[in-house]
Amino acid sequence: MYNSELNALFEGAQLRTLDQRRYMTEQAVSIANATMSKNPKSAIKKTYREFDKQERKIDVHKQPNINHPKMEQYAQLMKQWHNSFKRKEEDNGS
Repeated sequence: MYNSELNALFEGAQLRTLDQRRYMTEQAVSIANATMSKNPKSAIKKTYREFDKQERKIDVHKQPNINHPKMEQYAQLMKQWHNSFKRKEEDNGS
């Protein structure tokens, strides 16, 4: 193996460890918030409601930073994409 490959593997392992530590810290903070609250059951339910809201936004594509083309624009883009392959086939003699 080359030295650069070994360095990349080592750095990847370090990043994986940091990600795991970050995840465990987030878990600890969430558990602490739930257990330190006056009503832990309510705090957990509220957290899950927030997760559900975020999942619904992703499923329905209601994210403000994503611009989806209108159906007419989408159909036109698909036609252009399809026609680009036809031109290549004609140029190749197929």
